[in-house]
Amino acid sequence: MPVRHRLGTGEFMPSDRSTIPPLQYVNVIGYGPEYQRHPGGPGCGETLFDSPLSAAQCFPEPGLVYRRGVVEHGYQVAVRDLVVVVAGPLAMPSGVQYLRADHRTGEESVRIIVFAVRADNGDQCSISTCSPDGPDLKYLRRDDVHGYVLRRGDVIVSAEGGVAVDRELLRRAVFAARPATEAELRRVPPTTPPGDRYDRLRRWLR
Repeated sequence: MPVRHRLGTGEFMPSDRSTIPPLQYVNVIGYGPEYQRHPGGPGCGETLFDSPLSAAQCFPEPGLVYRRGVVEHGYQVAVRDLVVVVAGPLAMPSGVQYLRADHRTGEESVRIIVFAVRADNGDQCSISTCSPDGPDLKYLRRDDVHGYVLRRGDVIVSAEGGVAVDRELLRRAVFAARPATEAELRRVPPTTPPGDRYDRLRRWLR
């Protein structure tokens, strides 16, 4: 999984954006009688103005209404004085959001983060499950992240990735991390002076 070539620690994403899995979720929203409604056509029940499916095409089914739009699709059903809408992807409206339980969706599943801290500041094992994997090396795991922690003297280097990132890649990354050379530091462009948002936009456009 290639990452952008750049100096320093931070976040890295695959250079081929097509390898990033799409974000998958389901939103469940209940609309009470205080929300504005209008007739949805024969068999379609009421349509909520605030619903992500308000402009979607209607397909009545027994006890349910299926709606398919350009951005999202889903179902709506009348429950007493509520209209419950269950919709998913691509946009992210308000409501209760359910993501895939295996965390293999969206950019975070393929993101890599490399960073270093002083050893006396502790390491990521305080918030993760860690197991030894060699001298001064630990493999860490959380529900949505895994990676390696390597102690080098008074510095702890961490390479963490989403669950879709190859474990061996993270192992190589934590061993490959090293201090920047003088030549590399000289190639780093100086920090631009602060300016207003329009100056920052002009610099970005240039």
